[in-house]
Amino acid sequence: MSNHKQQGDEGVDWRLFTLINSLAGRSAAVDSIMKIATETGPFVYAGLLVLAWFLTALPPGAGRREYRVALLRAALAGVLALAVNWFFSAVYYRPRPFVARPGEVHLLLSHAPDSSVPSDHAALGAAVTTGVWPTGRRWLNALFFAWTVLVAISRVFVGHHYPSDVFAGLLIGMASGMVMWGVRQFVDRWLAALVAVWDRLWPQ
Repeated sequence: MSNHKQQGDEGVDWRLFTLINSLAGRSAAVDSIMKIATETGPFVYAGLLVLAWFLTALPPGAGRREYRVALLRAALAGVLALAVNWFFSAVYYRPRPFVARPGEVHLLLSHAPDSSVPSDHAALGAAVTTGVWPTGRRWLNALFFAWTVLVAISRVFVGHHYPSDVFAGLLIGMASGMVMWGVRQFVDRWLAALVAVWDRLWPQ
């Protein structure tokens, strides 16, 4: 019975994959957007953090320092999520869709045949998005959330991941962001020291 259930779950995963991946190749514009999202995903997260660091309307003082500490904590959440992903993929291998079913996948971008689960892009995005959420900046939260959704969909669209791979990455990312929030009383003092050094070197 458990084997039957497992096959059923894999069937749902494959059907969801084909539902999204079958859209590839129908529109050159959409294909380009998805390829750009997949190829630039991690770099855009870094860029958004840097942008948020400098484009703060907060005056110098405790408020801006706490805001920048939160940005650094979000970056650490991303590092934690990628570390968890690395460990998981090292102990468990799942063939990527284009490896498991060659000829049945619309592969828009080449990729190494490493483990499909969990998705690094999704984990990083969810971790950083969860990490910046406590800043309370709606524009920042909206940017990270929208980009994470687009990148997550693009990973299936270009043929690199099953939907469950992306979902697993999102869960790991959110958990990493929550862990960093939970230990903030231990890490924030060090991050605040880094921010203080920055403020002394580049006062604004």
